[in-house]
Order: sequence, then C-alpha cells, then structure tokens
Amino acid sequence: MIPGLCEMDISALVERRNFVEAMYYGGIQAMLNPSAQLHLCVGIACCAAIKPIAELERYALAFQKGESYEPRGSCLGVRRSTRLVSEGMEHFVAAIGLDPAIQVPESLREVAAEVLRDLADYARQDFKAFPASELPYTLREAAYAAVVLLRRLLPDMENEPLADCSAWNIEAGERLVEQRLVQQK
Repeated sequence: MIPGLCEMDISALVERRNFVEAMYYGGIQAMLNPSAQLHLCVGIACCAAIKPIAELERYALAFQKGESYEPRGSCLGVRRSTRLVSEGMEHFVAAIGLDPAIQVPESLREVAAEVLRDLADYARQDFKAFPASELPYTLREAAYAAVVLLRRLLPDMENEPLADCSAWNIEAGERLVEQRLVQQK
C-alpha cells in the first residue's frame, strides 16, 4: 500500500477537481475506513466523470435551438455507457446510510452544484443503446437517482428545478433512492 494513503485528504482532491485521484484513493480509503464524508466525496468524484457527455448534450441542445455553444474541455474521458454514475449514486446512498444528516460541506458546494448540473444534462441522453444487465436498475434510473441524492445533499437545492428533468424521471430516481436506502439498512 502507498504510504500516507489513509491520510490523503479526499475532500481536497475533489475541491481541486482531481476526480480520478479522488475516486481511486477515496475508494481504497472507503474500504479500509468508511465514513459518510468519504462516501460523499467519492460519490461526487464518480458523478463528475460524465462532464464530457454533459457538454455534448449541451452542445446538441444549443444546435437544435440554433444557438451557439462553446464546449468546455474536460480531462476525463468516459463512454456514455459508464457505470461511474451508478457507483457515485451508491456512494451517496452509503454516505446517507452512515450519517442521515450529512450535507455537502461548504468547501465542495460549488463543485457539487456543477456536478449536479452535469448530471441533469447527462441524464437527458438516450440510454437504450447501453444496457446494464448486471445492475438491478437501469443507467437512466441511476442517473436520476444521483440527481435526486445530490440535490438532497446540497443545502438549499433540494427543491430547485433542473432544466429538462421531467417529473416522471425525478420520481423514478426517487423510487430507486428509497429502494437503495431501505436495502442499505
């Protein structure tokens, strides 16, 4: 094991947007010494991985509307079929299971709000081509469950409407969240 791994500040990695390192080192730390805060940080890092896909969705929407949009780059590269959002959602569930009162700390709120917007845009895609038969839910349900959970974990954002998130999709996400929280107990 890498010396100092258990002392590495995963929250600081997320704050600096070093998401790959936060996923890797945070995942190891979560296995060795789980905490609600650690699962929250790893969940944000996992969900942040979909930024390139969210940017493509924003670009496509702007194109359809005849508007211009300049995609912002990202150092992460994942495919639309990534399971990282599902992993992020499961980390959010684990964080709430360990501490039902947990919220995103002040130092991570800007990053988490950005990830929440990315999740909402990512969730708009057509998931039909990306089956996830190894999961007990669909990738779309996982995406909307992650949206629901991150809204709950961000103070003052739980009831904020998100563009293009239909009530039906949010309700599907809420149902999955409730199922996962019950199974967590």
